[in-house]
Amino acid sequence: MALKLSRKKKLVILLAIPIVAIIAIVILLANTPTHRFNNYHVDEEADVSDKDIDILWVKSSDYGDYVLLEMKVAGKIRNTYRYDISVVAKDMKNEHEEGFIYRCTYFNGNVEQYNFFGRVVNEDALQILFPKSYFDEGFYMIGLEGCTRGDFCREGMERHNDILKLLPIF
Repeated sequence: MALKLSRKKKLVILLAIPIVAIIAIVILLANTPTHRFNNYHVDEEADVSDKDIDILWVKSSDYGDYVLLEMKVAGKIRNTYRYDISVVAKDMKNEHEEGFIYRCTYFNGNVEQYNFFGRVVNEDALQILFPKSYFDEGFYMIGLEGCTRGDFCREGMERHNDILKLLPIF
């Protein structure tokens, strides 16, 4: 024996099903982890006597299969100086622990640790392409750090950030 529903009840059921499905999808997506690729930190100018190690800013951005890491100094990027840009990542399984550091050191025209592509732009800015494939499974970028010999370092300041959620509404 078939259940007979009025036209109004059928309409309510037909409308309720997609609404419930959308709510379920939103709840599932809300806790999906994602990378924090876009970071930007400014440092005070002239806080170091040597302009070539005086960081003005350090930033990162999504660049296809890469994270573009950038640092600008008040003077010029010198091959004989060390410039560190570090990607901070956190493991989903150990969110309460301090972040893991992927340190990229530019020295003598090369990125030392990983053989990543690095270049100097307009003599005062450094760009490094960090392949997203270097993130271990379950690790997500949570921040960015920059340092030069003698300048204010952002080291340690981002290591306790939380992993960004796709829909941070819950």
